[in-house]
Amino acid sequence: MPSFRAYLTSWMVWGYYYRRKHATEQELLLSVRDNWKGKFAEEVVPPYISSATETIAVSEEKFKGDGKGGQEWKVFHCAVPSGRGEVGAADKVVIYWHGGAFIHAAASQHWGAVHRIVRDHHTPVVFPHYTRVPLSTADDWCRNALQFVLSLASDPRYAGKKLVYMGDSAGGWMSLRFRMLLCGILLREEELSGMKIGEDTRRRVKELLDGMGSTIMISPVVNLEMSDALEEKDALDPWLSIAIFRIMRRIWIRGPSCCPEIDFDLPAERPAIASQSDSTDALYSDGRYSLNNGLDVFKRYHDVNPSTPPFHLLTMIGTYDLCHVGCEDMQARLEKLGSKVVKADYIEAEGCVHVYPILTMPEAEMAWVKIGELLRE
Repeated sequence: MPSFRAYLTSWMVWGYYYRRKHATEQELLLSVRDNWKGKFAEEVVPPYISSATETIAVSEEKFKGDGKGGQEWKVFHCAVPSGRGEVGAADKVVIYWHGGAFIHAAASQHWGAVHRIVRDHHTPVVFPHYTRVPLSTADDWCRNALQFVLSLASDPRYAGKKLVYMGDSAGGWMSLRFRMLLCGILLREEELSGMKIGEDTRRRVKELLDGMGSTIMISPVVNLEMSDALEEKDALDPWLSIAIFRIMRRIWIRGPSCCPEIDFDLPAERPAIASQSDSTDALYSDGRYSLNNGLDVFKRYHDVNPSTPPFHLLTMIGTYDLCHVGCEDMQARLEKLGSKVVKADYIEAEGCVHVYPILTMPEAEMAWVKIGELLRE
């Protein structure tokens, strides 16, 4: 039975997001246009984080991708302050990909999750503020994310540490997609437009995959296909909507050129490149985007590399969440792959809303117990 706080959160979310929940696709596209240049697009450290100097130290750096469609990201390196005895105790570093439907900048709950990892688990966090739509697409992100993580792997601050990929909502998609991308590159099934994958890069990708820790997904967006089950869940979710899903997948996969009716006022020096010209809905079933349909890449990789330990994946999802439909399906598919391929942990919270583990409720505390176990293993 859900806690009282879970019920209360559901009602609060319903009231706060009521207008967006019932917005049309046209209205949502206009909000995308307004959002990327507005105050909500600011990428800054919140005051409550910058003032918590006894529990977290934050430094800001820049990452700039090279090649076609190179992007510039703000990257926040978050660690235990040097005056505390836990410095250097962690054998892992978390790369946290924040959610926001691929549209919104990091919010207070994302910074709260980062702070908690550093403060309570004494584990450093790298917090990339990636380029969002309409200035990026899924394929653009893959190319730049690979370049970013390859540069991070050679950073002396994180030498010898396992990289744990963690994210919520759209960031959960990124966390899972990155592991799938590495497998696909090593199997020579994936190519990245604008980036040459030579043998030296493949060697470094193999090192990345071999040194990868768990993948932790909070309410991940893993299914971009429409279904009757999604329509039914739409009535329960007070936060997300079918219209949001349609806009999110359309512009993230195809880019802003798929919406000629909207002038996104893109800067001339940073044009977003549409990743696909296919206008059929079949594209949304592609395993590179609807990740449920691409999970077999883990089996193919283990078939070629049988000595590889099983990949450890953790999914946390509430039942009042549109993403619950995809997560249930993903868990069933992962279990079919077998325990030699994946160790698939799954936490389902009855009556909880989207990204409940990074909100304030008893169910979130239970989720963090499991997260802590993975960070200590």
